[in-house]
Amino acid sequence: MGDQMPSTFFRPLALTIWGIIAAVITFSNEISPTRIFITLSFLLVCPGLAFTWRLMIKNPLFELVLATGLSIAIDTVVAAIMIYAHSWSLEWSLVIIVCLTIIGAILNVFALFEMRSNLKYVGFLDNE
Repeated sequence: MGDQMPSTFFRPLALTIWGIIAAVITFSNEISPTRIFITLSFLLVCPGLAFTWRLMIKNPLFELVLATGLSIAIDTVVAAIMIYAHSWSLEWSLVIIVCLTIIGAILNVFALFEMRSNLKYVGFLDNE
């Protein structure tokens, strides 16, 4: 279990970096195929992936499908709230979704620390 801890910190870090890259590319006025690919892939996968980790699904394909559905739901809810509030902005909706993804990634890190401290308490990580 001790060997797997550093690799589990990769997901929150990757989600945060991917979200920041998507926001920076969106706020630049340059239109390119890479901008579309990065932003669309972020919107379709990252918000849901930030919140499905806590479910501890063992099948990666099932987790990806669940994360995609949850991402689409999060994107839709953010867009609907902004439309009902009469403050629709494509850029600001992406910023809100990036912030939600980063919050989910931070919650993952806190959950990892909590899990690690629980394992130490129970005695599974005595050698560290």
